[in-house]
Amino acid sequence: MSTTTYARRGVVAGAAALVVLGIGGAGSAAHADPAPHVPTGTRVTIESVPDDFRMATMSLGRTDDPAMGQYRPVAMTQLLLKRWTPSLAVDGSFGYATQGAVKTFQRAEGLSVAGTLTRADFYRLFVRQTVQYGSRGDAVRAAQIWLTRNPSAGVTVDGSFGTITRNAVLAEQRSHGACHGTGVDGIVGPMTRAMSYEWEHDSGPC
Repeated sequence: MSTTTYARRGVVAGAAALVVLGIGGAGSAAHADPAPHVPTGTRVTIESVPDDFRMATMSLGRTDDPAMGQYRPVAMTQLLLKRWTPSLAVDGSFGYATQGAVKTFQRAEGLSVAGTLTRADFYRLFVRQTVQYGSRGDAVRAAQIWLTRNPSAGVTVDGSFGTITRNAVLAEQRSHGACHGTGVDGIVGPMTRAMSYEWEHDSGPC
């Protein structure tokens, strides 16, 4: 099954309203898709990003398509950027405020400050936003938007990574993780996070 086919199958019409809170975290046992330790200020280059991490560039002017329902890559990105810019609105439109939030993130993380998210930028963003059972906040909401594309999973976008969210992540990893470079651990690490943006890249036969 192609990536596009999989994404279309899980799309739900309409867009969920988002309420934004802070970010926290908790531990977990298995680590098939852990967040590698990347110290703040350490340069991340394309060469240092895993080969199976595939992301397209996101830049000014990009908007989420309402016809795609819960496929909301810009809104998911904005939720992740709120760690650096808490006041950022989650509106699904990559405007000047989002560009400014990207630059703030890039400065804080020692990346090239361009206001555009490239593959290396996304990798650092995802590494910083690994979530698992017990986590709470905007990074969880970003993952839950992805998971609500399969309505049978019963996931609510509430920012709380509980049993339902974990089971939904496990199901996605079992079904599609192998071709996205992630194992089955219920953790939304950088590779699983990339899987939630599947239309942003060509991930092969899944």
